[in-house]
Amino acid sequence: MKTTTGLRVPGWMRMACLVALLTSGCQTAGPLSGEAPAYRVQVHLTDDRAAAETVREQAASWWAALRPDERPPGAANDLSAVVVWQQPYYRVRLGAFRSRDAAADVLPTIRAQFPEAFIVRAQRDA
Repeated sequence: MKTTTGLRVPGWMRMACLVALLTSGCQTAGPLSGEAPAYRVQVHLTDDRAAAETVREQAASWWAALRPDERPPGAANDLSAVVVWQQPYYRVRLGAFRSRDAAADVLPTIRAQFPEAFIVRAQRDA
């Protein structure tokens, strides 16, 4: 296969790149240089943008309605809810945690509402 630069890419290399993408949580690149990584909790996956926006609104409203004693200690009152497009799906994610441990602290609370939730590594703006 030729790339847009005219270089030939062997089949084994294309397969290795695909495997790397699939095993790294579908992140196409690490954080931008100088940008610290963030962790989010993914709560929904869909190919329907409207459905993703609906779940995002529901997740944000649900978190805002939690009493302080229902949240893990140190959890933010205004946890961000975002929709991230990564072909071919829209992903609904909560938070922007500085560490995996911080995301893990809120995961049980989020799973009470979204049982399939899991932690993903993402760039701070994704």
